[in-house]
Parts: sequence; C-alpha cells; structure tokens
Amino acid sequence: MTILDYVENEDLWIKKAADLDSNGITSTYWPEVLSVIGYLEYKENYESCQQLWQYYTDISGDKESN
Repeated sequence: MTILDYVENEDLWIKKAADLDSNGITSTYWPEVLSVIGYLEYKENYESCQQLWQYYTDISGDKESN
C-alpha cells in the first residue's frame, strides 16, 4: 500500500476499518487487515490501530508481522 492509495480511496479505507471493527474476523475485509492497520496508523488513529493490531495478533498468533 502507498500513501497515495490511502488518499485516493479514503472512503473505502474508512469503510474497511469500520467493517473490521464491527465484524472482526468475519469481515469480508479480514484478508486486508494489515493494510487497514497501516491506514489507521497513517491517519494517526493510534487507538484504533492498536486495538485492531491486538485483535489481529490474538487471532493469528502473529506477534512479529508489520
């Protein structure tokens, strides 16, 4: 992902983040969870970023990925 992708498609990223927040692993956007975490970090939404990262690591057991 690039910053340009985040800027050009911001509405979609907001939708993805909201869907992941609501539906977790059952979200249709779950395969993109790391990209959504990157988007939240880019937007300096660190609380949501940390919450989603914690959920991701709890589910996947992946503590090292970034």
